[in-house]
Amino acid sequence: MSPKPYFLDTNILVYGYTGQDEAKSEIANRLILGGQSLVSAQVLNEFCNTLRRKFPAQYLRVEAALTELTSCLPVVPLSLSTTQSAVQLSQRFGWSFYDSLIVAAARDAHCSVVLSEDMQHGFVVDDRLRIENPFLIE
Repeated sequence: MSPKPYFLDTNILVYGYTGQDEAKSEIANRLILGGQSLVSAQVLNEFCNTLRRKFPAQYLRVEAALTELTSCLPVVPLSLSTTQSAVQLSQRFGWSFYDSLIVAAARDAHCSVVLSEDMQHGFVVDDRLRIENPFLIE
């Protein structure tokens, strides 16, 4: 049985691509290139928007960045059922809709871990999906 993949939040891609923080960038790149991670179309959309807003000089390379990322990361499509699940998660836990959409997509992809700097480290959803901050040293 192969290990279940990690689902990467947008901030992991941003650190990996921008090199904004050397230590976090190194960890992010290992996750991106390690062959055990995936993302959703939403995460790629947020990545493009973040580059445009926070790093306009790097936004000029967004097409190349998308090509690079999708060559090593499988992309989970979003469906109506994913959106409906995200609405339920948002109502249940009080999360933002977009964080809920990430968790819903990770569940749809049968991931056991969402890696995010922004969500609550250690939180477990339905006894099967754990949120972890890959930048914390435990």
